[in-house]
Amino acid sequence: MRVLLTFISISLLFGSLKAHAQDSSPSTGIKTIFKKEYYGGIVLHTQGLGLNFRASKFLNVDLRRILGLEMVNIKHAKEFKSYNPYVASGNKSFVYGKKNSVLSLRPTFGREMVMFHKLAKRGVQISRVWMAGPALAFVKPVYLVVYNPNGEGGRTSLERYDELKHRFDLIEGRGPMLKGIEESELVPGVHLKYGFNFEYAPEAETVRSFEVGMNFDAYYKPISIMAFENDQQFFVTLYANFFFGKKYLH
Repeated sequence: MRVLLTFISISLLFGSLKAHAQDSSPSTGIKTIFKKEYYGGIVLHTQGLGLNFRASKFLNVDLRRILGLEMVNIKHAKEFKSYNPYVASGNKSFVYGKKNSVLSLRPTFGREMVMFHKLAKRGVQISRVWMAGPALAFVKPVYLVVYNPNGEGGRTSLERYDELKHRFDLIEGRGPMLKGIEESELVPGVHLKYGFNFEYAPEAETVRSFEVGMNFDAYYKPISIMAFENDQQFFVTLYANFFFGKKYLH
């Protein structure tokens, strides 16, 4: 709820600024020069990070149509890396209680509306962005290196985490990142995104921008990330995106 109220406050602030500055907008009479943009970047959000790519088409001087693809990991808010103090040095960190790692793939469609055009070469163009589309979560089980007290010579084994039998003191570290990928479950859903884009590139043909906003994911069933926490079906996150790309005349 706090995340939602914060973002609503930011949205109202920009709406107020637009109302006061509308008459000074230089959009009237400006012809659209560029036709397309291709850009991508790194996205940081309150439950992980990822990469995305967008292609936009200029519909007019103020409006662009966006097609994009985003891939982000989703972590639980209570994930913390741990080390087993009873294991010799060199052990790998692990997140105690983590059952599954989640990667979300989001094809996205939307619009970008310019609110304030650049008034100078080194100025900033401010736009609002709204996007939506399907979401597909890849839910991969977590494997750990655990001490097997019943094994010959106290050998370790690579096992899928089970909160009922894997005590903290039996865990030596995390397993290989890709282990268990063939056991991944696919959980479909939808996502919505709303944000503000700040484009600051001094060159007209270059895209350099910073975008902040809010993203909402909803999946058809709850997803289990942590063993000792409630499963989550809905995810509301704030995000920051750094974009780099280029504009084209055709």
